[in-house]
Amino acid sequence: MKNENVKVREGKYLDGINTKRGLPLDFIKKDAEQRLLEPLFDFGGEVEVKFESEKDVQVYLIGATDEKSWINTAYEINSATWTKDVIDKAAVVRPLAPDYESKQKFTIRQKLEVLKNDKTTVPFEAFTAQVAIRGITRAMSVQIERHRQGGFGESAMRVNDWRKASVRIPLSLVESNDSELINKYKETIIKAYEVYAEMVDKGIPFEEARNILPLGHTTYLTITGNLRFWIDYFNARIQDIAQYEHQIIAYKIMDLFRTHLPLVWEIIETRLYKKPDFEHFDYK
Repeated sequence: MKNENVKVREGKYLDGINTKRGLPLDFIKKDAEQRLLEPLFDFGGEVEVKFESEKDVQVYLIGATDEKSWINTAYEINSATWTKDVIDKAAVVRPLAPDYESKQKFTIRQKLEVLKNDKTTVPFEAFTAQVAIRGITRAMSVQIERHRQGGFGESAMRVNDWRKASVRIPLSLVESNDSELINKYKETIIKAYEVYAEMVDKGIPFEEARNILPLGHTTYLTITGNLRFWIDYFNARIQDIAQYEHQIIAYKIMDLFRTHLPLVWEIIETRLYKKPDFEHFDYK
């Protein structure tokens, strides 16, 4: 029985679409226009494959809670946890008051030291940071998305033409200096993209043609996580047992935190099982 209360995305240009055959190019273009994304789409043309190394991954901090505001809030949450009068100590309104800072008995540094030394992690949920990764492989994005406390957004292969792409060339393959094997790898990858382009040009939907593309295909990934998430992520991915390529990504993200969020980084450092070696670990 049809539930009239449940509505899907509507629009007159959706009429008559049979998704069994994939999304029509006209629909994709109109949808991109509605999302203000049309200039970012590129359809057709020649196959162009660029081979990149693990270190070519780029990371960006695209958003984060203000550090000092969060420290004030976290301190209030912590106070509410350990005092009798929770209503009076709750962080719901006090840090938002215009004269909040002027009435504070303790400095940001003093509150930060409390948070660094306290093992309570509830306040960590009030801080979030958003990171973007460009040039991450599909193999690595799957590993990151196993950290299910985070929120993830990844480039859609269903509505994009990926005949122009970057692909990871394995570090071990490069270090082998086996020119014959390296050429076979590159030729095989390029052939896969040529077949992909041929399928798309002959009417095979992007969402089906993409099955031939390699795990080394690079994409764009955004991650949103609270402080507890980021601590757990770093603890898992800077260990020696983690894949080297993933260690590089984790180090690059940690470098963002220590550069742009130095107060939060001080707290992260106190929670890491292994001290990061930025001087000697080759991640740049």
